[in-house]
Amino acid sequence: MEKEKEVWTCGWGVTLTDYAKAGLNTQHYKQKIRIKNNIRGSALRLQFSHKYGREALLFQKVNLSINDGKKIPVTQKGEEAIRSDAFRISYSDEIKAEVAPGDTITIEAVLAEHTVVTDAALIPNTSLFQLESEGELICEEDEEYKKEFRAIPQEFHWLVGISGIEVGTKEAVPMLAFFGDSLIQIPYWISHLMDRAFQQCPGKLTYKNGGISGNRLLSGTVELAKDIGSMNGAAGIQRMEQDIFAGQAPEWVVILEGINDIILPFQYGKLRELPKSENIIDGLKQCAALCQQHNSKAILCTLLPFQGHNCWNGISEKIRQEVNQWIRQQGEIAYLDTDAYAADTENQRCLKAQWREADGLHLNSFGGKSLAEEILKSEVIKSILDLQGAY
Repeated sequence: MEKEKEVWTCGWGVTLTDYAKAGLNTQHYKQKIRIKNNIRGSALRLQFSHKYGREALLFQKVNLSINDGKKIPVTQKGEEAIRSDAFRISYSDEIKAEVAPGDTITIEAVLAEHTVVTDAALIPNTSLFQLESEGELICEEDEEYKKEFRAIPQEFHWLVGISGIEVGTKEAVPMLAFFGDSLIQIPYWISHLMDRAFQQCPGKLTYKNGGISGNRLLSGTVELAKDIGSMNGAAGIQRMEQDIFAGQAPEWVVILEGINDIILPFQYGKLRELPKSENIIDGLKQCAALCQQHNSKAILCTLLPFQGHNCWNGISEKIRQEVNQWIRQQGEIAYLDTDAYAADTENQRCLKAQWREADGLHLNSFGGKSLAEEILKSEVIKSILDLQGAY
């Protein structure tokens, strides 16, 4: 009888952002990443992202441990010094290690001194992901970039160069992917949702986060504003293929995208780039069609309310309402009514007061957990968990 082969399966994955124009350099920079695992397997490998760098990203040393046990050196081509070459995704050598659902995988990485950082993400700690760092990332570019960096909240941490963990497993573990903007990248609701899913479906579900802060569905941001350069990524309809379907294809893709299409044109005075609702709807249809091509099921999310944000206005609100009405009425693509869950009962153009950050657009930690609890009650998510044998 032929021996069953192990397959590399995504245990955790994020999309790193293009910070090439920010001029980030490392200074005694170390990062310690702790990730909750939900796959049973006998091997691991790390994914390194350096898609936007012109020079290699260098790690002096990377170690991995399971449940704070023995530290295992991570190598690449047999060498402990990791070289993540420019313009590509690369992997470590296979790491022989038994892992089980509920295990915590810890990665400790020391970056080489004065290494130029291009691929990174700002992420808060959650129940599924914690990051500690020592040293600094120095921003050497103009004052506009430095202003952006000074405004970063203390609860956010720089994840640099490491974009995923894959587990070698003989079990078929389906994936739930999330795609969109900062409402995806800041994973308060996703982490709580998946933590609950892991508890209900141990060893039977994994996930990947394909969010980029500031991302737009229809347009990239390189041409939009000099100060943010390409940090907000290519248009969602263009990057979805690479960021979601490269490698293991997910069984389901939750799509929450489009709010920046109706915010950034007002924020940067580029009203010629403001789309009509039918343009956003067409973009969502394109994303859903791409999912279908990969035998994945799209799950659309209604656009969350954001009155209170400094760029909110009646024009953008009308577009948001029209897009949401289409999502609710179209009848072909599954959806989560995140707008209805998150809207204030007194003023449905606003997020609930206890759920929102001061900018009126983003969910705080409590809001994320609360939204996840509402989503867990939805028939769409209940059917996924039931399919995995949730108890």
